[in-house]
Amino acid sequence: MERKLILLKHGKVSNTFSCRGIKIAIDYFMQRGHTQVTAFVPKYRRHIKFGPILTTDQPLLEELAKEQLVVFTPSRKIDNKSFSCYDDRFIVELATKTGGVILSNDNYRDLAAENEEFKKTINERLIINVLLCWRYNYDTSGSIGKEWPIS
Repeated sequence: MERKLILLKHGKVSNTFSCRGIKIAIDYFMQRGHTQVTAFVPKYRRHIKFGPILTTDQPLLEELAKEQLVVFTPSRKIDNKSFSCYDDRFIVELATKTGGVILSNDNYRDLAAENEEFKKTINERLIINVLLCWRYNYDTSGSIGKEWPIS
């Protein structure tokens, strides 16, 4: 799951990163029979409470990480600025490795051009406009398949 899509949209207050949004998204797919769901979050979100984008419900984020539903991607701080890695690569690599689907509004064109395995994953297993699933209670079992992990 792409964090920008879900977490910033769920945090209705502008400039809010909602950890509860991760939980809602994970629960949505788990309740529909998916057994492996992974959300990627930059490591700096574990501890940042202030700044241009407020992080809410951080204890929940830690709980999800302990359950291995959240994976922290590398990040670092330089002169009080947080920098995160290119997390798109982590998302596409996991989906390629596990045969999973990707929930994102990103087209990952750069990674699709990088190699054929990534291109196949992106072309065949990228689900776009994910927020419609929740808003209209869209049944994902037909389009995603319960046997596919969600990343």
